[in-house]
Amino acid sequence: MKQPSLWRSFGHALNGVGRTWLRERNFRIHVAVAIAVAALAIALRVSVAEGAFLILAMGLVFASE
Repeated sequence: MKQPSLWRSFGHALNGVGRTWLRERNFRIHVAVAIAVAALAIALRVSVAEGAFLILAMGLVFASE
């Protein structure tokens, strides 16, 4: 069986994110909070290491949802 192309796989993944955005209120809340955290991190000029930890924490929240 032939594997789908990489671009097609990314298309399916983006389709899933879009459907999740439309159907899951908590996902939209998490995205809004992640954007606010990123904006505050930029405004407060956090270090690269602190930024990496923030990205890791946001990723863990999305993965656990």
